[in-house]
Amino acid sequence: MKSPENPGPNRRPETAYHIQNWIECIKSRKPCNADIEIGQRATTLCYLVNIVRDVGRVGEKLHWDPVAERFTNCDEGNALLSRSRRKGYELPEIA
Repeated sequence: MKSPENPGPNRRPETAYHIQNWIECIKSRKPCNADIEIGQRATTLCYLVNIVRDVGRVGEKLHWDPVAERFTNCDEGNALLSRSRRKGYELPEIA
């Protein structure tokens, strides 16, 4: 039932709101609702959970340095933080 508290189902694609907000932020130079750093940090957490599971260090704590974005005590985990890229899709070296 539609009411001011419950406007009913959303009929727009979920991404439409993000795209609209992004265009508005380009014009206004204000930050987006879905800040890129928050998205990156949330995604990193998912990758870390998978890496810790894949490394399989049951009962051992792995320490993550959020500034360096590396494990401080797990070279095997650090090796899983990136992968080689296909020719033509390599990332530039950052000094």
